[in-house]
Amino acid sequence: MSREKKTILVTGVSGFLGRHLLSEISSNSSSCDHFVVHGWYGSNSDDLPTAGDRFHYQQVDLADEASVAAGLNQALTISEQVDVCLHLAAISSPRVCEADAEKAKAVNVPLHLLRALADRKIPIIALSTDQVYGGDKGSLYEEGCETQPLNVYAQGKVDLEANLRQLVDSWVALRSSIILGPEIKGAHSTFLHFCKSRLREETTFYTDEKRSVVWVGDVCATLLWFCDNGVSVNNGEYNMGGATNVSRYDMAMAVHQVCGNDETKQNVVATVKATLPPGPIVSPLDIGMDSSKLESLIGRKFLGLEDIIKHMNLED
Repeated sequence: MSREKKTILVTGVSGFLGRHLLSEISSNSSSCDHFVVHGWYGSNSDDLPTAGDRFHYQQVDLADEASVAAGLNQALTISEQVDVCLHLAAISSPRVCEADAEKAKAVNVPLHLLRALADRKIPIIALSTDQVYGGDKGSLYEEGCETQPLNVYAQGKVDLEANLRQLVDSWVALRSSIILGPEIKGAHSTFLHFCKSRLREETTFYTDEKRSVVWVGDVCATLLWFCDNGVSVNNGEYNMGGATNVSRYDMAMAVHQVCGNDETKQNVVATVKATLPPGPIVSPLDIGMDSSKLESLIGRKFLGLEDIIKHMNLED
C-alpha cells in the first residue's frame, strides 16, 4: 500500500548526517518512496542524489533572511506545501564556534528559518546536542535535567531549544550524542575513523570524557519516524544516544580490537582529562544520556558501540 506523499525540507543536506539521510531515502524505495526532499546546503552540493523529481537542492545562507525566504519560496513553488523541516545544519566544531561566536549563533540559532516556518505552521525537527548538559552529574542525564552549556556551541543549542519553545507550535529537539557511521562521499569521517588512522603512532585518549555514541542508522530512522508520524503531539526535547556510554579511550580500544594487533596496542595511551591543565575550549566530561523516552516513542532500541563497529566494517 502506497503512503501519503511527504514533502520535507532538510537543512545541512551536504553534511555527514544529511548525506546519510539522503542515501537512506534514495536507496530504500520500499519505505521511503513517498518522501520528496528539498535540500539546503551551504557550499558543497557534489554527489547528492538526483532521483527523478524527488530531490531538489538550493544553496541557502541561514544567516541571511532573504536567502532563507528565497529557499522556502522555491520549495513551496515546486511542491505547493512543506510538511516538515529537518534542521540538521550547524557549525558543530566547538573550536570554530569559539573563534567566531557571532557567525556560529547566526547558523546554530537560525531565527530567520524558525520565524519563516512558524509563519507557515511548518513543524520542525531540530538537531540539538548532548553538550547542553554540564557533565558533572555522575549518572546518565535525562531530559528533565538542568542544562549547563560550557562553550559557545553548547550555548547555541540551548538558545535554539529556547527559541523553538517560544516561536514554533510543533517542534522536536533531538539532543544527539556523537554520531558514528560509515564514511560517505563529500562529508567528514567520524571519530572511529580517526582512531583507526592513529593505530600506527602513539596517541592519548581520555578515559573520563564519555559519550553515549549513536549509530547514524538509528538517527536516520528517528528523523524519518517523526516525518511519518508527526510532531505536534510529541513536542519537546529528546535525548538521542546509543546503548553504551563510552570514553574516547574505550572507542580507541574497541577499534584496536578490530583493526589492530599486539604491536599497535601500545599506541593507544590512556589519560585522565580532569588531571590536565584546561584547554582553550571547555568541554563537558561525562554526558552520557538515558534515551529510553525516545526509544519507547519510536519503538526502536539504539545500538551500542560494539554493534556500531560491526556495522561499519572498519577492518576493510
